[in-house]
Amino acid sequence: MSNSILLKNLKESGLKENHARVLMNLIQIKQASVNDISKKTNIPRSSVEIILKNLCKIGLANSFKKKNILYFNPEDPKAIIDTLKHKNDILIESLPLMQELYRGGNSNSEVRFYNEPKSLKTVLDEALSEAQEIIYFGSPDALFDTATPKVILNFIKKRIQKKIPIRVIFQDSPFARKRAELKNQLLMQSKIIDINPICNSTFMVWKNKVALLSSDINHSLVVIENKELADLEKAMFEGLWKTTENYLSVS
Repeated sequence: MSNSILLKNLKESGLKENHARVLMNLIQIKQASVNDISKKTNIPRSSVEIILKNLCKIGLANSFKKKNILYFNPEDPKAIIDTLKHKNDILIESLPLMQELYRGGNSNSEVRFYNEPKSLKTVLDEALSEAQEIIYFGSPDALFDTATPKVILNFIKKRIQKKIPIRVIFQDSPFARKRAELKNQLLMQSKIIDINPICNSTFMVWKNKVALLSSDINHSLVVIENKELADLEKAMFEGLWKTTENYLSVS
């Protein structure tokens, strides 16, 4: 019953019948190849491939390669609603139905893969909508290299407006020191650590979610929702936080 309501609402939001069916099944499966969705929906493979690429183009899904096979995963249900909201507010009532499919009933762990720089904005917006506090470890240079400065600065602005504090441990660099000196303006506590060799990957944690970002050529981004893993990352961060000196600028 819930599937039929969700399918109806997706179509009323402006999606075509097959687009709505593919998206609904992708939400339920969470990670799928073209063949997987084709078998699930009985839609020809060639049509499914076109539909999935269209869903990626309009920001409802993402693609990534694993062992040379192209896989797709849906955006977070809240992001799907935000993307389609301007078309029809009826989708608001579909959020619980999407989340039920997305979580697979008893599942308490989800993993999403992204391979496009623009996806970082989606994840940052997700954190802004959920977080009470954010912790961050890594290189600010890598973060600004992965996304446009406008995306990062807008995130900082909205975070301050929402009064969401952040604690950061930066890898030492001239840029990191400049960011650390702005901590009072940025609702931020910061420490700097000297790591050799420099690691260009970063992680950010809020609530039960961990976002792992690599500044490699593919700008790989993984979001994991799992309480145990988030608690582990928080514990490691806290241990490092206690043993790292506060950064003091020297004029």
